[in-house]
Amino acid sequence: MILWLEVTKDKYELPLRVCDSAAGLAKMCGVKTHSIRTSINKYEHGYVQNSRYRRVVIEEGEEET
Repeated sequence: MILWLEVTKDKYELPLRVCDSAAGLAKMCGVKTHSIRTSINKYEHGYVQNSRYRRVVIEEGEEET
């Protein structure tokens, strides 16, 4: 399962919005899906140090019920 998050831009990076798809998060934030994916990609590859979006992969065995 993949969760898409918009987080605060401070050192704590608390989640502001959480969605199960990039398109859903884009709609909630009022931006294009491509903008979210590009921002996450640049952050994960080290091109930028801060991003307001995150992608979190949760393995099936890690989910709490």
